[in-house]
Amino acid sequence: MMNQTKNQRMTLNKDIKKLELFYDGDCGLCAGFKQWLSKRIRADVELICEPYFSIKAQQIFPEINRYKPSENLVIRINGQQVYCAEQAWVTCLYVSKNYRWLARIMSCRYFLPHVRNLALWMASNRYTISKTLKLNKK
Repeated sequence: MMNQTKNQRMTLNKDIKKLELFYDGDCGLCAGFKQWLSKRIRADVELICEPYFSIKAQQIFPEINRYKPSENLVIRINGQQVYCAEQAWVTCLYVSKNYRWLARIMSCRYFLPHVRNLALWMASNRYTISKTLKLNKK
């Protein structure tokens, strides 16, 4: 997992060929994000989406629980690098067709702490947000 200080810019990986998204399968907001990303990911990036608590997720990524997927979004790129919370969100935007520009802005040292606060707030309130917005988990 990448560790960044608040005075550094997040380094965006330009060589992403595969992105594994581990999300909360019981959450409507999470399922909606998975669908949103699957429709917008660049053609040169393979996207694999699995609920973090599924047997398949545990098989393909046995160390997943080390990254506290019940507390924040967890992704793995190219089967190696793991990103959580704000870095996961920014990376997902970076591999999308139309939001690379936003990922570049969000990755700078001025915005990244705010993105972190937002990502952690959304993760901790995902069920309330899902219920309020009437988002289904399927």
